[in-house]
Amino acid sequence: SESTEEQTENDRAKALKAKVSSLPKSPGVYLMKDITGGIIYVGKAKSLRSRVGSYFNAAANQHRKTAKLVENIVDFDVMLTSSEVEALLLERTLIKHHKPYYNILLRDDKEYPYLCVDIESKWPRIRKVRKRKDDNKVYLGPYANVSQMYMVLKLMYKVFPLIRCKPHEFINAKR
Repeated sequence: SESTEEQTENDRAKALKAKVSSLPKSPGVYLMKDITGGIIYVGKAKSLRSRVGSYFNAAANQHRKTAKLVENIVDFDVMLTSSEVEALLLERTLIKHHKPYYNILLRDDKEYPYLCVDIESKWPRIRKVRKRKDDNKVYLGPYANVSQMYMVLKLMYKVFPLIRCKPHEFINAKR
C-alpha cells in the first residue's frame, strides 16, 4: 500500500513536470488545483514555464506554506495574457472570484482604483473610487498602476472642462 502511494506520487510529479515543460515562456496566470479539482492557488507570471516550474523543482528551499501547497497540487491550468499588467489584473479578478485557500493576501476587500465620471450631472466631475457600482456613471479602469491613472486624469482635465473642486466648494463658489 505504501509503495503504491509512492508510485502514484511519483507518477503525479512526472506528469506535472511534463506539463510544465510544455508551457510557453510568456506572461499569464496559473491556477493550481487539488485532488477535488478545486482551485487552491492563483498566481501570475512573467514567464509561465519558469514560474510554474519553480514550484516543482527546488522543494528543499521552499517555505513551509509553499511546500504544503505543492503537496496538494494535483493539476494546474494556465491562461495566457498579452502583458504582465494584464496578468496582474486577471490574477486579482480570479482570486476575488475563486477565493483560493493559499491566496491569503489578496482575499481582502481592497480594489484597484477607477476613475468615475457622473455624465448625467449638470456639472460632471471625476472622482477616484475603489469599487465599481452598477449605476449610470462611466468608470475608467481598473488601474494597476496608480501613476497611469493620474496621467489619464491630468489629460482629461486638459481636454474636458470638468470641475476640479469638491462639491461643497462648488456650491459656495462666488463665480
